[in-house]
Amino acid sequence: MGSKRDWTRGYPGDPAAVRRNTGSKLPCPIEGCGKPRSQGKIMCITCWWRVPTDLRLEVYATWRDYLQSTQPSRVTQGTKYPEALERYRKAKAAAIDAATPKGVHA
Repeated sequence: MGSKRDWTRGYPGDPAAVRRNTGSKLPCPIEGCGKPRSQGKIMCITCWWRVPTDLRLEVYATWRDYLQSTQPSRVTQGTKYPEALERYRKAKAAAIDAATPKGVHA
């Protein structure tokens, strides 16, 4: 009788499982925060909820657009993924700016 495998954690060597299970936390980029943020996240959850809803939705939408623009079928159709990445970076910067408490900007 073998041990039960926890399939929610992926199989050994699964890149997605490695990303999920790293356990490493990065510092939140919002000045004065200092809380840890999960890898792959823009900021900690507390700061993220300070970002206005419409701006959060814009960050999600521009990220999705960028991911879709990098798909081989889209690249062959002439979709410009550098522009999609630039739109995401602008939305991300706006979200960081919105979450930064006023008077803390460098």
